[in-house]
Amino acid sequence: MRAMKAGILGLLTVSFSVACTRWIGSWDVVPPDPVAATPPILTLAPTSTTAPREPPQTRSVVLVVLDGVRWQEIFLGTDRAQLRKIGASSTDALSAEQLLPNLYRLISRGFALGAPGHGAPISASGPYFISMPGYREIFSGEPDSTCTSNTCPRIDRLTIVDRIRAASGRDEDAAVIASWDVLDRTAVFNPDSVVISTGQTLGANQHRIAAASPRCAELLREGRRAGAWPGHGGYRPDRITAPLALAYLEAVRPRFLFVGLGDTDEFAHASDYRGYLDALRAADRFLGDLSATLERLDLLETTSILVTTDHGRAWNFHSHGRSEPESGRVFLIGAGGAIPTVGYAEARSGVTLSAVAPTILGLLGVGSAPGAVEEPWMAAGRLEAHCLLFPSPSSGR
Repeated sequence: MRAMKAGILGLLTVSFSVACTRWIGSWDVVPPDPVAATPPILTLAPTSTTAPREPPQTRSVVLVVLDGVRWQEIFLGTDRAQLRKIGASSTDALSAEQLLPNLYRLISRGFALGAPGHGAPISASGPYFISMPGYREIFSGEPDSTCTSNTCPRIDRLTIVDRIRAASGRDEDAAVIASWDVLDRTAVFNPDSVVISTGQTLGANQHRIAAASPRCAELLREGRRAGAWPGHGGYRPDRITAPLALAYLEAVRPRFLFVGLGDTDEFAHASDYRGYLDALRAADRFLGDLSATLERLDLLETTSILVTTDHGRAWNFHSHGRSEPESGRVFLIGAGGAIPTVGYAEARSGVTLSAVAPTILGLLGVGSAPGAVEEPWMAAGRLEAHCLLFPSPSSGR
Protein backbone atom coordinates (compact mmCIF):
# COMPACT_ATOMS: atom_id res chain seq x y z
CA MET A 1 0.00 0.00 0.00
CA ARG A 2 1.59 3.28 -1.05
CA ALA A 3 2.32 6.10 1.38
CA MET A 4 -0.47 8.53 2.21
CA LYS A 5 0.46 11.93 0.76
CA ALA A 6 -1.38 15.00 1.95
CA GLY A 7 -0.96 16.66 -1.42
CA ILE A 8 -2.62 13.73 -3.20
CA LEU A 9 -5.51 13.57 -0.83
CA GLY A 10 -6.72 17.16 -1.32
CA LEU A 11 -10.12 18.35 -0.29
CA LEU A 12 -12.55 15.50 -0.80
CA THR A 13 -16.07 15.60 0.54
CA VAL A 14 -18.26 12.60 0.06
CA SER A 15 -21.84 12.75 1.32
CA PHE A 16 -23.20 9.77 3.20
CA SER A 17 -25.70 7.89 1.03
CA VAL A 18 -28.57 5.70 2.16
CA ALA A 19 -29.42 4.65 -1.37
CA CYS A 20 -26.95 1.78 -1.45
CA THR A 21 -29.65 -0.86 -1.80
CA ARG A 22 -27.32 -3.83 -2.07
CA TRP A 23 -26.21 -3.24 1.52
CA ILE A 24 -29.18 -1.49 3.01
CA GLY A 25 -31.99 -3.41 1.34
CA SER A 26 -35.37 -2.10 2.38
CA TRP A 27 -34.11 -0.36 5.54
CA ASP A 28 -36.52 2.41 6.39
CA VAL A 29 -34.58 5.31 7.87
CA VAL A 30 -34.50 9.01 8.51
CA PRO A 31 -31.86 10.19 6.02
CA PRO A 32 -29.02 12.20 7.54
CA ASP A 33 -28.68 15.89 6.77
CA PRO A 34 -25.93 15.86 4.11
CA VAL A 35 -24.74 19.34 5.01
CA ALA A 36 -25.09 19.67 8.76
CA ALA A 37 -24.56 16.10 9.91
CA THR A 38 -22.28 14.20 7.55
CA PRO A 39 -18.56 14.49 8.14
CA PRO A 40 -16.38 14.58 5.01
CA ILE A 41 -14.42 11.54 4.02
CA LEU A 42 -11.22 13.58 3.89
CA THR A 43 -10.38 17.13 4.89
CA LEU A 44 -6.62 17.14 4.94
CA ALA A 45 -5.48 19.88 2.58
CA PRO A 46 -4.83 23.35 4.01
CA THR A 47 -7.10 26.19 2.91
CA SER A 48 -4.33 28.76 3.30
CA THR A 49 -0.57 28.99 2.96
CA THR A 50 -0.23 28.06 6.62
CA ALA A 51 1.09 24.53 7.02
CA PRO A 52 -1.49 22.14 8.50
CA ARG A 53 -0.98 21.27 12.13
CA GLU A 54 0.31 17.76 12.65
CA PRO A 55 -1.92 15.61 14.87
CA PRO A 56 -0.50 15.10 18.35
CA GLN A 57 1.02 11.83 19.35
CA THR A 58 -1.12 9.25 21.12
CA ARG A 59 -0.10 8.87 24.75
CA SER A 60 -3.09 6.77 25.83
CA VAL A 61 -5.91 4.75 24.27
CA VAL A 62 -9.46 4.08 25.43
CA LEU A 63 -11.14 1.17 23.64
CA VAL A 64 -14.92 1.00 24.03
CA VAL A 65 -16.76 -2.13 22.85
CA LEU A 66 -20.55 -1.93 22.61
CA ASP A 67 -21.69 -5.54 22.74
CA GLY A 68 -23.89 -6.79 19.90
CA VAL A 69 -24.62 -3.39 18.34
CA ARG A 70 -25.79 -3.37 14.73
CA TRP A 71 -24.09 -1.23 12.10
CA GLN A 72 -27.57 -0.20 10.97
CA GLU A 73 -28.32 1.97 14.01
CA ILE A 74 -24.76 3.30 13.98
CA PHE A 75 -24.97 4.57 10.40
CA LEU A 76 -28.67 4.65 9.50
CA GLY A 77 -30.48 5.48 12.72
CA THR A 78 -33.56 3.83 14.18
CA ASP A 79 -35.26 0.97 12.35
CA ARG A 80 -38.83 2.03 11.59
CA ALA A 81 -39.94 -1.57 11.15
CA GLN A 82 -38.78 -2.34 14.69
CA LEU A 83 -40.37 0.87 15.95
CA ARG A 84 -43.70 -0.19 14.48
CA LYS A 85 -43.43 -3.52 16.30
CA ILE A 86 -43.22 -1.73 19.63
CA GLY A 87 -46.05 0.65 18.80
CA ALA A 88 -43.92 3.74 18.22
CA SER A 89 -45.00 6.30 15.64
CA SER A 90 -43.00 7.53 12.67
CA THR A 91 -42.27 10.72 14.60
CA ASP A 92 -40.16 8.64 16.99
CA ALA A 93 -37.72 7.73 14.20
CA LEU A 94 -34.27 9.27 14.52
CA SER A 95 -31.34 9.67 12.18
CA ALA A 96 -28.04 8.20 13.30
CA GLU A 97 -26.76 11.65 14.24
CA GLN A 98 -29.85 12.33 16.35
CA LEU A 99 -29.63 8.95 18.04
CA LEU A 100 -25.88 9.07 18.71
CA PRO A 101 -24.70 12.70 18.79
CA ASN A 102 -21.55 12.04 20.82
CA LEU A 103 -20.44 9.20 18.57
CA TYR A 104 -20.83 11.51 15.58
CA ARG A 105 -18.73 14.15 17.30
CA LEU A 106 -15.98 11.52 17.39
CA ILE A 107 -16.45 10.80 13.69
CA SER A 108 -16.30 14.52 12.88
CA ARG A 109 -12.79 14.71 14.31
CA GLY A 110 -11.64 11.21 13.42
CA PHE A 111 -12.80 8.33 11.22
CA ALA A 112 -15.55 5.75 10.74
CA LEU A 113 -15.04 2.43 9.00
CA GLY A 114 -17.88 0.22 7.85
CA ALA A 115 -20.37 2.85 6.72
CA PRO A 116 -22.44 1.75 3.72
CA GLY A 117 -21.28 3.37 0.50
CA HIS A 118 -17.75 3.89 1.81
CA GLY A 119 -15.54 1.00 0.82
CA ALA A 120 -16.04 -2.63 1.72
CA PRO A 121 -17.96 -3.73 4.82
CA ILE A 122 -15.81 -4.75 7.80
CA SER A 123 -16.61 -7.77 9.92
CA ALA A 124 -15.67 -10.17 12.64
CA SER A 125 -13.63 -13.04 11.20
CA GLY A 126 -16.17 -15.62 12.32
CA PRO A 127 -17.48 -18.05 11.43
CA TYR A 128 -19.35 -18.09 14.75
CA PHE A 129 -20.23 -14.38 15.19
CA ILE A 130 -20.79 -14.65 18.93
CA SER A 131 -19.24 -12.68 21.75
CA MET A 132 -16.30 -14.71 23.05
CA PRO A 133 -14.67 -15.33 19.64
CA GLY A 134 -15.24 -11.67 18.76
CA TYR A 135 -13.59 -10.38 21.92
CA ARG A 136 -10.67 -12.78 21.51
CA GLU A 137 -10.09 -11.43 18.03
CA ILE A 138 -10.21 -7.85 19.34
CA PHE A 139 -7.82 -8.49 22.22
CA SER A 140 -5.32 -10.76 20.44
CA GLY A 141 -5.32 -9.36 16.91
CA GLU A 142 -6.21 -12.67 15.30
CA PRO A 143 -9.18 -15.05 15.18
CA ASP A 144 -9.03 -17.98 17.61
CA SER A 145 -10.22 -21.15 15.88
CA THR A 146 -10.25 -23.03 19.19
CA CYS A 147 -12.91 -20.77 20.70
CA THR A 148 -16.35 -21.63 19.33
CA SER A 149 -18.66 -20.65 22.20
CA ASN A 150 -19.02 -18.26 25.11
CA THR A 151 -17.65 -20.86 27.53
CA CYS A 152 -14.05 -20.96 26.25
CA PRO A 153 -11.28 -21.32 28.88
CA ARG A 154 -8.78 -18.55 29.61
CA ILE A 155 -7.08 -17.23 26.51
CA ASP A 156 -3.80 -19.02 25.75
CA ARG A 157 -1.92 -16.17 24.05
CA LEU A 158 -0.73 -12.68 24.88
CA THR A 159 -3.22 -9.90 24.28
CA ILE A 160 -2.86 -6.17 23.75
CA VAL A 161 -3.47 -5.74 27.48
CA ASP A 162 -0.47 -7.96 28.29
CA ARG A 163 1.72 -6.17 25.76
CA ILE A 164 0.81 -2.68 26.87
CA ARG A 165 1.40 -3.62 30.50
CA ALA A 166 4.80 -5.10 29.62
CA ALA A 167 5.78 -1.83 27.95
CA SER A 168 4.53 0.25 30.88
CA GLY A 169 5.94 0.88 34.31
CA ARG A 170 2.94 -0.04 36.46
CA ASP A 171 0.12 -2.57 36.64
CA GLU A 172 -2.49 0.19 36.78
CA ASP A 173 -1.55 1.41 33.29
CA ALA A 174 -3.48 -1.44 31.61
CA ALA A 175 -7.08 -1.73 32.82
CA VAL A 176 -10.12 -3.75 31.77
CA ILE A 177 -13.52 -2.67 33.13
CA ALA A 178 -16.54 -4.45 31.67
CA SER A 179 -20.13 -5.39 32.41
CA TRP A 180 -19.82 -9.00 31.19
CA ASP A 181 -18.08 -11.11 33.81
CA VAL A 182 -16.84 -13.68 31.27
CA LEU A 183 -14.36 -11.15 29.84
CA ASP A 184 -12.14 -11.85 32.84
CA ARG A 185 -10.80 -14.91 31.05
CA THR A 186 -10.45 -13.56 27.53
CA ALA A 187 -8.98 -10.06 27.89
CA VAL A 188 -5.57 -10.99 29.25
CA PHE A 189 -3.17 -13.93 29.45
CA ASN A 190 -1.47 -12.79 32.67
CA PRO A 191 -4.35 -11.50 34.82
CA ASP A 192 -2.27 -10.80 37.92
CA SER A 193 -0.21 -8.12 36.18
CA VAL A 194 -3.06 -5.83 35.14
CA VAL A 195 -6.19 -4.30 36.64
CA ILE A 196 -9.46 -6.04 35.79
CA SER A 197 -13.05 -5.67 36.95
CA THR A 198 -15.56 -7.66 34.95
CA GLY A 199 -19.11 -8.24 36.08
CA GLN A 200 -20.12 -8.02 39.71
CA THR A 201 -17.10 -9.67 41.32
CA LEU A 202 -14.53 -11.01 38.87
CA GLY A 203 -11.12 -9.60 38.02
CA ALA A 204 -7.59 -9.53 39.29
CA ASN A 205 -6.25 -6.65 41.37
CA GLN A 206 -9.65 -5.08 41.96
CA HIS A 207 -8.25 -3.74 45.23
CA ARG A 208 -6.18 -1.37 43.12
CA ILE A 209 -9.34 0.02 41.56
CA ALA A 210 -10.87 0.44 45.02
CA ALA A 211 -7.70 2.18 46.22
CA ALA A 212 -7.71 4.59 43.29
CA SER A 213 -10.44 6.81 44.77
CA PRO A 214 -13.39 6.68 47.17
CA ARG A 215 -15.70 6.92 44.15
CA CYS A 216 -14.13 3.81 42.58
CA ALA A 217 -14.51 1.88 45.84
CA GLU A 218 -18.14 2.97 46.15
CA LEU A 219 -18.99 1.87 42.61
CA LEU A 220 -17.31 -1.51 43.08
CA ARG A 221 -19.43 -2.08 46.18
CA GLU A 222 -22.55 -0.98 44.33
CA GLY A 223 -21.74 -3.39 41.51
CA ARG A 224 -21.52 -6.30 43.94
CA ARG A 225 -24.91 -5.43 45.40
CA ALA A 226 -26.68 -4.75 42.11
CA GLY A 227 -28.78 -7.35 40.39
CA ALA A 228 -27.68 -8.62 37.01
CA TRP A 229 -30.61 -7.24 35.02
CA PRO A 230 -30.71 -6.76 32.05
CA GLY A 231 -28.10 -9.52 32.08
CA HIS A 232 -27.90 -12.64 34.19
CA GLY A 233 -25.50 -14.50 36.44
CA GLY A 234 -22.53 -12.34 37.41
CA TYR A 235 -23.31 -9.56 34.93
CA ARG A 236 -22.94 -5.97 36.14
CA PRO A 237 -25.25 -3.40 34.51
CA ASP A 238 -23.74 -0.68 32.34
CA ARG A 239 -25.15 1.98 34.66
CA ILE A 240 -22.41 0.97 37.12
CA THR A 241 -19.66 -0.11 34.74
CA ALA A 242 -19.66 3.17 32.79
CA PRO A 243 -19.14 5.54 35.76
CA LEU A 244 -16.63 3.10 37.29
CA ALA A 245 -14.52 3.31 34.13
CA LEU A 246 -14.68 7.12 34.20
CA ALA A 247 -13.80 7.25 37.88
CA TYR A 248 -10.78 4.99 37.32
CA LEU A 249 -9.69 7.05 34.31
CA GLU A 250 -9.86 10.26 36.32
CA ALA A 251 -8.01 8.84 39.32
CA VAL A 252 -5.29 6.83 37.59
CA ARG A 253 -5.01 8.07 33.97
CA PRO A 254 -3.95 4.66 32.60
CA ARG A 255 -2.14 4.23 29.32
CA PHE A 256 -4.80 1.79 28.10
CA LEU A 257 -8.38 1.44 29.29
CA PHE A 258 -10.83 -1.09 27.91
CA VAL A 259 -14.50 -0.39 28.59
CA GLY A 260 -16.99 -3.15 27.77
CA LEU A 261 -20.66 -2.16 27.79
CA GLY A 262 -23.15 -4.98 27.32
CA ASP A 263 -26.73 -3.82 27.94
CA THR A 264 -27.37 -3.45 24.20
CA ASP A 265 -26.82 -7.15 23.55
CA GLU A 266 -28.88 -8.18 26.58
CA PHE A 267 -31.92 -6.15 25.48
CA ALA A 268 -31.58 -7.33 21.88
CA HIS A 269 -31.63 -10.97 22.95
CA ALA A 270 -34.84 -10.18 24.81
CA SER A 271 -36.25 -8.73 21.55
CA ASP A 272 -36.66 -5.45 23.42
CA TYR A 273 -35.94 -2.83 20.78
CA ARG A 274 -36.92 0.05 23.05
CA GLY A 275 -34.52 -1.20 25.71
CA TYR A 276 -31.81 -1.68 23.07
CA LEU A 277 -32.20 1.93 21.90
CA ASP A 278 -32.16 3.20 25.48
CA ALA A 279 -28.96 1.23 26.14
CA LEU A 280 -27.43 2.59 22.95
CA ARG A 281 -28.30 6.15 23.98
CA ALA A 282 -26.78 5.51 27.41
CA ALA A 283 -23.60 4.25 25.74
CA ASP A 284 -23.53 7.41 23.63
CA ARG A 285 -23.88 9.53 26.77
CA PHE A 286 -20.92 7.63 28.18
CA LEU A 287 -18.88 8.61 25.11
CA GLY A 288 -19.81 12.23 25.74
CA ASP A 289 -18.83 11.91 29.41
CA LEU A 290 -15.59 10.21 28.36
CA SER A 291 -14.63 13.10 26.08
CA ALA A 292 -15.61 15.64 28.73
CA THR A 293 -13.51 13.84 31.35
CA LEU A 294 -10.50 13.69 29.07
CA GLU A 295 -10.89 17.37 28.24
CA ARG A 296 -11.10 18.30 31.93
CA LEU A 297 -7.91 16.30 32.56
CA ASP A 298 -6.22 17.98 29.58
CA LEU A 299 -5.87 14.54 27.93
CA LEU A 300 -8.35 14.85 25.06
CA GLU A 301 -5.78 15.84 22.42
CA THR A 302 -3.37 13.01 23.28
CA THR A 303 -5.89 10.19 23.88
CA SER A 304 -7.14 8.03 21.03
CA ILE A 305 -10.68 6.74 21.51
CA LEU A 306 -11.74 3.68 19.52
CA VAL A 307 -15.30 2.33 19.43
CA THR A 308 -16.35 -1.02 17.95
CA THR A 309 -18.48 -4.11 18.64
CA ASP A 310 -17.79 -7.82 19.02
CA HIS A 311 -20.46 -8.84 16.49
CA GLY A 312 -23.52 -7.46 14.77
CA ARG A 313 -26.99 -8.92 14.61
CA ALA A 314 -29.15 -10.97 12.26
CA TRP A 315 -31.78 -9.29 10.11
CA ASN A 316 -34.37 -10.38 12.68
CA PHE A 317 -32.59 -8.12 15.24
CA HIS A 318 -32.95 -10.71 18.03
CA SER A 319 -30.17 -13.17 17.23
CA HIS A 320 -26.67 -13.61 15.80
CA GLY A 321 -24.32 -16.48 15.10
CA ARG A 322 -22.90 -18.88 12.56
CA SER A 323 -26.22 -19.54 10.84
CA GLU A 324 -26.69 -15.77 10.32
CA PRO A 325 -23.55 -14.53 8.56
CA GLU A 326 -24.97 -11.02 8.23
CA SER A 327 -24.43 -10.74 11.99
CA GLY A 328 -20.69 -10.68 11.38
CA ARG A 329 -20.76 -7.13 10.03
CA VAL A 330 -19.31 -4.56 12.45
CA PHE A 331 -17.89 -1.02 12.50
CA LEU A 332 -14.84 0.81 13.82
CA ILE A 333 -14.82 4.46 14.83
CA GLY A 334 -11.96 6.44 16.30
CA ALA A 335 -10.66 9.91 17.08
CA GLY A 336 -7.99 11.75 19.01
CA GLY A 337 -4.25 11.55 19.43
CA ALA A 338 -2.44 10.58 16.24
CA ILE A 339 -5.65 9.58 14.44
CA PRO A 340 -6.17 11.90 11.47
CA THR A 341 -9.49 13.55 10.63
CA VAL A 342 -10.85 11.62 7.65
CA GLY A 343 -14.56 11.18 8.37
CA TYR A 344 -16.02 8.17 6.58
CA ALA A 345 -12.94 6.18 5.60
CA GLU A 346 -12.87 3.87 2.60
CA ALA A 347 -12.28 0.39 4.01
CA ARG A 348 -10.46 -2.01 1.73
CA SER A 349 -11.79 -5.52 1.31
CA GLY A 350 -11.01 -7.96 4.09
CA VAL A 351 -10.72 -5.62 7.08
CA THR A 352 -11.79 -7.50 10.22
CA LEU A 353 -11.76 -7.07 13.98
CA SER A 354 -8.18 -8.35 13.85
CA ALA A 355 -7.21 -4.81 12.81
CA VAL A 356 -8.13 -3.37 16.21
CA ALA A 357 -5.18 -4.78 18.18
CA PRO A 358 -2.34 -3.70 15.84
CA THR A 359 -3.97 -0.30 15.48
CA ILE A 360 -3.90 0.23 19.25
CA LEU A 361 -0.37 -1.11 19.63
CA GLY A 362 0.79 1.03 16.72
CA LEU A 363 -0.81 4.16 18.12
CA LEU A 364 1.00 3.55 21.42
CA GLY A 365 4.25 2.57 19.72
CA VAL A 366 4.25 -0.79 21.44
CA GLY A 367 4.60 -3.00 18.35
CA SER A 368 2.34 -5.50 16.70
CA ALA A 369 0.31 -8.50 17.77
CA PRO A 370 0.97 -12.13 16.80
CA GLY A 371 -0.66 -13.00 13.51
CA ALA A 372 -1.51 -9.38 12.73
CA VAL A 373 -0.14 -7.30 9.89
CA GLU A 374 3.45 -6.36 10.70
CA GLU A 375 3.68 -2.74 9.64
CA PRO A 376 5.37 0.47 10.84
CA TRP A 377 2.06 1.92 11.91
CA MET A 378 3.44 5.10 13.33
CA ALA A 379 6.17 7.55 12.38
CA ALA A 380 6.66 11.07 13.69
CA GLY A 381 3.21 11.03 15.26
CA ARG A 382 1.36 10.31 11.99
CA LEU A 383 -0.43 7.19 10.82
CA GLU A 384 1.65 5.81 7.98
CA ALA A 385 -0.04 5.06 4.70
CA HIS A 386 0.27 1.32 4.85
CA CYS A 387 -1.86 1.55 7.94
CA LEU A 388 -4.63 -0.97 7.39
CA LEU A 389 -7.30 1.55 8.31
CA PHE A 390 -6.32 4.44 6.07
CA PRO A 391 -5.26 3.22 2.61
CA SER A 392 -4.43 5.88 0.08
CA PRO A 393 -7.57 6.71 -1.92
CA SER A 394 -5.44 6.66 -5.06
CA SER A 395 -4.33 3.09 -4.48
CA GLY A 396 -7.54 1.59 -5.86
CA ARG A 397 -7.65 -0.96 -3.05
